[in-house]
Amino acid sequence: MRIALSLVMLIASATALAGCERESASDSGPPPPPATAPTTRKFSPTTALLAVTQPTTQDAATHSTDPLATPDATVTHMFELMQKQDVTGVRAMMADPLPADKLRQEISAVAERLNSGAKWQIVESRAEGVAAVVIFRTTFADGKQEYTALMLINRYDRWKVMLGQLNLKRFTTSEKEDLNKVLAWAADRMDQLRGVSTTTRATTPATPTTAATGTQ
Repeated sequence: MRIALSLVMLIASATALAGCERESASDSGPPPPPATAPTTRKFSPTTALLAVTQPTTQDAATHSTDPLATPDATVTHMFELMQKQDVTGVRAMMADPLPADKLRQEISAVAERLNSGAKWQIVESRAEGVAAVVIFRTTFADGKQEYTALMLINRYDRWKVMLGQLNLKRFTTSEKEDLNKVLAWAADRMDQLRGVSTTTRATTPATPTTAATGTQ
């Protein structure tokens, strides 16, 4: 069962500089200042210190216990819930939840495929601002393979999946711009993975779709 997704048509590192200045005196120079007047010293944290005390966003997300911390983790969590047929859990992680009855039917179909030996694997993912796309490959029990693109949106620092038709009224202008960027990349990348030629691509626009079809 495929859950279709519509295209939306029309995206520091900081390095710390450390240094310290010291006053020096020669043997023939004036006596050192009294103990009550310490030598002036300027200090800023080194890059190594920052790396230890302030982990990068990627490292923090990797070690996060939040299953919706990254696009890849979110997709993985979605399939885990679908395998358990947890309709409430899947619905809670959707940006625009489907009606429970409809979603239950979709999840039931996914669970059936899982139990029939379908496998899935994330191939690539890309994020632009608050939008992301995860491309995964499904390998069915008969050996057939299929590539699918799943769109996500970041809300309150958590990634939400977008299944079914998109309601454009629910997205801001900046969100639509970010969606356009990842969708444009996904369309080209999906063509490459499917082996679609440049000529075919020019005459038949590719539309990323979502099909929850398997699990790792």
